[in-house]
Amino acid sequence: MTPNPAHNPHLRVARAAVLAGVLGALAVGAAYGIAQLVGAEPVAHDIATAGGLLLLAGLPGLVGAAAAAGRMRGGAVYGFLGGMLVRMPAGAALAIWGPGAGLARSGQFSMCIAGGYLVLLVIEVLVLAPAVKATAGIEPHRPTIDSPGLAPALPKESV
Repeated sequence: MTPNPAHNPHLRVARAAVLAGVLGALAVGAAYGIAQLVGAEPVAHDIATAGGLLLLAGLPGLVGAAAAAGRMRGGAVYGFLGGMLVRMPAGAALAIWGPGAGLARSGQFSMCIAGGYLVLLVIEVLVLAPAVKATAGIEPHRPTIDSPGLAPALPKESV
């Protein structure tokens, strides 16, 4: 009997990574729309800029988690954490040099970066972390049957 590919935990990480990216884009779009509705167009621009750049900075983590899930033991964990290591300095660089580079249209640009970072992090943790956790202890290419040469000999019981 062949296993169902839908139950493959590595495929689950890939699906969760795509879902986290889509939900992140929807969250940025919703925040932008709300800011436009209340008439805060400079803040809406900052939300879209900060959110879009943070989504781009988080893409290596999503792709890394999905790509490394079946390649090595704990690969999804390394990809997930690697993405955070890319997004953290990117967010800091945006907060420090973004207003001077002409990216900001309001005085709230740093707050947009902080809020966007937290929202995207929460989405990743809620969506991607359970799938990554499911693959943490799985070896990438385990043999499906035990071969007699690999199993250790059990000691015989003495009566």
